[in-house]
Amino acid sequence: MSAEIRVQDDIGEQLVLEGPAQRVITLAPHLTELVYAVGGGDQMTATVAWSDFPAAAKALPVIGSNNKINYEALLQYQPDLVLVWLSGNGESMINRLKSLDLNVYVNKPRHLDDIPRSVLNIGKLLGREETAEPVVAQFRQAIKTLGDEYGQSRPVTVYYQIWQSPGLGCDGTVRWAQRVCQYRRAGAKTERGISSGSRSGSHCGGAVHGSRDSV
Repeated sequence: MSAEIRVQDDIGEQLVLEGPAQRVITLAPHLTELVYAVGGGDQMTATVAWSDFPAAAKALPVIGSNNKINYEALLQYQPDLVLVWLSGNGESMINRLKSLDLNVYVNKPRHLDDIPRSVLNIGKLLGREETAEPVVAQFRQAIKTLGDEYGQSRPVTVYYQIWQSPGLGCDGTVRWAQRVCQYRRAGAKTERGISSGSRSGSHCGGAVHGSRDSV
């Protein structure tokens, strides 16, 4: 008999499973990637649009997108774990999933340092802790290597674009790269909170990509 699994998610809620999840549904592409990263691909049941990495994820049934899902289809898969992204799925969807008496793990990484915890928690929920630990070690080593190589480099100017129309830049979500890879944000923040600028550069072995288009 499997031992009970207890994990606290990113909003402080305790999730208790009777054993490792075997029918997992992910509602964000990055969560799909993390499940596969810890070796849980065979435990995946369904996902949402744009979950296309690794290649095996493309074969999974799609039950919607990050902000609109088919609840009837989701329930037909009888998931024993639903992994959700607070920023992408939203509180309304998450609350409805919980009202359906589903096991819901809420992910909300705010900083680069939150990613290892997400990997370890997902690994624990899937009974893949032994696989998750080396993944985290490799991730931390990669960040350290980048810092060692580029931490003392001359800063370059970067415009980080996350969407093309309308042109959206971002600031806080890539501050880790500014610290590790030594770059400066191009342009100034507008009243709408959108960064603008025409100069760009890349550093950190391709970890940060700039756009030549100005907003």
